[in-house]
Amino acid sequence: MSDMNNNIFERLEKANAYITQLENKVASLESQLKSANIECEKMRVVMKTAQKQVKRSAALSSSSEDQAPAKARAAIFCESAKNFDLNSIPSFPKSEQEHDFLLDSIKSSSFFSHTNSNQRAQLISAMQKKSFYPNDEIIKEGTVGTHLYILVQGSCAVSNKEQGHLAVIDRPKSVFGELALLYNCDRTASIRALSEVTVYQLERKYYQGIVQSVGAAQDEEKFNLLKTVPILSDLPEKNLRKICDCLEDDRFEPGDCIIRQGSRGDTFYIIKEGKVKITKNIAGTFEEKELSILEKGKFFGELALQTQDRRQANVYAVGSVKCYTLDRNAFTNLIGKLEEQKRSASPSSTSSGEEEKKVLYGLANAKLENARVLKSLGDGAFGQVKLIYFHQSDVEQKPYAIKCIQKCRVVQYGQQRHIQDEKRLLAKMDTPFILNLHRTFKDERYVYLLTDAYMGGDMFRLMHERGPFSDNVSRFYVACVVEAFAYLHQFSIVYRDLKPENLMLNDNGYIVLVDFGFAKQVPGGSKTYTFCGTPEYIAPEIIRNTGHNTAVDYWSLGILIYELLTRKTPFKASDDLKIYEKIQKGIHSVTMSYRINKKAESLIKNLCQKDPNERWGYQKGGVDDIRHSKWFSGFDWEGFKKTKNTSSANTAVP
Repeated sequence: MSDMNNNIFERLEKANAYITQLENKVASLESQLKSANIECEKMRVVMKTAQKQVKRSAALSSSSEDQAPAKARAAIFCESAKNFDLNSIPSFPKSEQEHDFLLDSIKSSSFFSHTNSNQRAQLISAMQKKSFYPNDEIIKEGTVGTHLYILVQGSCAVSNKEQGHLAVIDRPKSVFGELALLYNCDRTASIRALSEVTVYQLERKYYQGIVQSVGAAQDEEKFNLLKTVPILSDLPEKNLRKICDCLEDDRFEPGDCIIRQGSRGDTFYIIKEGKVKITKNIAGTFEEKELSILEKGKFFGELALQTQDRRQANVYAVGSVKCYTLDRNAFTNLIGKLEEQKRSASPSSTSSGEEEKKVLYGLANAKLENARVLKSLGDGAFGQVKLIYFHQSDVEQKPYAIKCIQKCRVVQYGQQRHIQDEKRLLAKMDTPFILNLHRTFKDERYVYLLTDAYMGGDMFRLMHERGPFSDNVSRFYVACVVEAFAYLHQFSIVYRDLKPENLMLNDNGYIVLVDFGFAKQVPGGSKTYTFCGTPEYIAPEIIRNTGHNTAVDYWSLGILIYELLTRKTPFKASDDLKIYEKIQKGIHSVTMSYRINKKAESLIKNLCQKDPNERWGYQKGGVDDIRHSKWFSGFDWEGFKKTKNTSSANTAVP
């Protein structure tokens, strides 16, 4: 009996050991299966991407580069963070290791390339850590995005309804969801956690508030410093604020010689941090005599802005020194020579045309109920544009366009001020190159803007029917836009939505600038921060959120020239984020189309300078720099402005 029990116990022990062995194998297999699932997910994405690339290559090879897009491009608008209180931004404590991790993430992302050290420190402070479990949805396709994310650990799958799996995000410091920081757009894909995931998230309102407020504070600091410089103090405020954008940050180590006596001077310095020592060479010796010590807020080398004379003293850094520096060439290109500024005591006329135009063609008597609709001309964001005439004997019998704006939609999207601005600005415009607003009407549901009807159609349609255009034809159309911008900018009005869709042809074949929904009056030297425009035409400073002015219109003019000549834009990409990344790299990274000659290329590159202060049109020469460019050589500007020229393209009236 005892032997039998021992035998049973031995068998049980062996069975338990075998079960334990099986359990360990199952656990090991489960772990391998989990890893295999992740690898399969990655492989599926790789295969999907490869298939897409093959299809894309086949599509490109089977179609010409001039294939027209399916539809007109939509503009984007996002109101800026006004009067933002930096004290209202939450601060989430982080260890030194966490701070360094996030700083490396920001520095490696092109999205944050424009930020300075102060802005980065505040952005990191506002980032909040968040964890997700497997299968949790971090981003949901179709929802309005509000946060950017930085991956700390874990794996995520990217997918959308149309294409399925797109990518796997598993590399620490990866940044995703960037577009949400620029404007309130719908997410174009979903991101799901494949494992336990840890991220840092940054909310849009904090990003915009920090970038704008810190940048504006630094601009104000520069402006106040410039006001203390005697040779600059008499300059108009708009010029001083322009100069602020030319100031560059420079750093010097202890003992560095910043200025050498006897050298040619071309740079002016303002001390931002630290001290400098001024010395003078003692004749006949190798010794120097100390003259003074200058501290924060003081300046030196100011004569370099006026002359090319040799430096009269030495300047050395005492300890580490940070300076704002101003180059003479940048200074004179932007506002001209100092003596010219002082001679022009009376400011140039910047009248905003407060007197409104007279209402012509008997339209003062026109009644809305007497309007008869001929056809619909198109749909806008807030209503329709219709072709009408008035069934009234005291109103001239000709067609007009009427823009019907739905009040409820305007209120729904909070665009009341922009509609009012559009009406106010158009009512003051009096040039053949800009949409002619006759008068307005309103009823319980709509606001109506009555304008001229331009029967030649829009440039977008014409370009894709008959383009790309030759240099002669493109010059004529671009000249119309140049004249429109020259008129707008004398009143400090920035347009911000140039594109072929917003250019209409009148009966004489001339271009007329329409749709003033994004136009805004920005005082000379000041900036505005609203993110708006059409992605392929947006200037880099709008993307960077560093403030912009009329210089953005000259960037878009360069893009327009490129598109008229090639029927495509230089920064075109599959999605908005890729477009913005290309724009940030600049026009010099673009391989120019064979259709663009050297003269056109030179003008495009001068208009599309990444630094707004270096753009033609915005510098001291104004639009004359464009008019006198080699691409416009031989163009009869005077005859053109008198509308004696005939458009080089025969436009058919529909």
